[in-house]
Amino acid sequence: MIIHLLDGQVKRGIVRDLDLTGSSVHLEEPELAEDIPFDQLKAVFFMGSSTGGHPPEAQKIRVTLTDGRQLTGYSTDYKQSGTGFFLEPSDTRTNTSRIFLLHAGVEKIGEE
Repeated sequence: MIIHLLDGQVKRGIVRDLDLTGSSVHLEEPELAEDIPFDQLKAVFFMGSSTGGHPPEAQKIRVTLTDGRQLTGYSTDYKQSGTGFFLEPSDTRTNTSRIFLLHAGVEKIGEE
């Protein structure tokens, strides 16, 4: 996983048993393990093979993060309240299978 924090830090490591209803993410790096509170997170990138597809009910959206970075992909739950929502990247050349975006790190969402 690759975790982007609101303060601009980027951390890489392994997350086991991710609980999106909890209060933190437990990240295991090669030499360190730490709990990162959700209120410090901007996005969690799940690395792996892209599926190359998306659910038929998914809406294509463009997300602008608070740092100005833009992501385009498909989501079925971006309008729901809660901590955040999932985005499946529309660029199938990436090794990111999906992204969990926290609402605190999102500046704007536009439908494509």
